[in-house]
Amino acid sequence: MGGSTRATERTGASTDRGVRAGFARVELDLRAFAPRELGMFGWGDPSQRVEGVITPLHARAMLLDEGAVRVALVCLELGLVTWPVRIGVLDGLAQRPHLALGPHHVMLSATHTHCG
Repeated sequence: MGGSTRATERTGASTDRGVRAGFARVELDLRAFAPRELGMFGWGDPSQRVEGVITPLHARAMLLDEGAVRVALVCLELGLVTWPVRIGVLDGLAQRPHLALGPHHVMLSATHTHCG
């Protein structure tokens, strides 16, 4: 999640079947996705524009690894996951091949907040 500034992580949780789980929370740097003056969801009023960040938004992830397959479930504090956001995440993962997470191993979801 490019441009992230803070992260908390807990790893190593496992079940007796050998599945390991890791957890992380990172602050989103929305400058990569939402330039100033971008419209917001706010009740469909086109005059509502982004002017800055008051409350930081985060992404929370759970990584499951059973040895042969690794998957990431990521929830973004966004109104929706756009195609450019998904491509940005996948491009970032492609630059980190040691994570072994391709497009079929990542699920992105949104909390649907309606405002920044």
